[in-house]
Amino acid sequence: MQENLYLEAQQAYNQALELAHLLLEEAKSSNSHSDAIHPYVISCHNLADSWLNLENVQQAEMVLQQAFHQVIQVMNNGGLPESLRLEAFKALRAVSFEMDRFYRKLNQVAQAEEAFERATILAQDFLAQFDFSQTVSLEDLRRNN
Repeated sequence: MQENLYLEAQQAYNQALELAHLLLEEAKSSNSHSDAIHPYVISCHNLADSWLNLENVQQAEMVLQQAFHQVIQVMNNGGLPESLRLEAFKALRAVSFEMDRFYRKLNQVAQAEEAFERATILAQDFLAQFDFSQTVSLEDLRRNN
C-alpha cells in the first residue's frame, strides 16, 4: 500500500520536474523568471526523496546529481541573464546541503565532504567573476543621508 503511494508521488514529482524544466528553459531564453531554478531544484529533491523511499539509492543519487549539474551549468553560463545566474548561485547552497544530507544518511561521509568541497570551490570561482569593489557599504549610505 505504502509503495503505491510512493509510486503515485513519484509520478507527480516527475510531472512537476517536467514543468519546472520547461520554466527553466523559458528563463534561459528570455529575461524573465530568474527564480526558475528553484522549482527545478525542489522538484529534483522531491523526486530523489521518492526514489530513496523506494530504496532505489542509485536513482535518487542520479536525480540529485542532475540538479547539481543543472545549477552549475546555469551559474557558469555567461550568456544567460545575470539575475538567473545569481539565483542559480543561491540554489547551489540548497543542492549542496541536500547532497550532504543524502550521503550522510547513507553513511558515505567522504562523498558528502567531497560534494560539499566541490560546491564551495565552484561558489568561490563564481564569485570571483564579479567586481565587488564598487559595492556600497552601510557606512557610506549613512554618510550620504
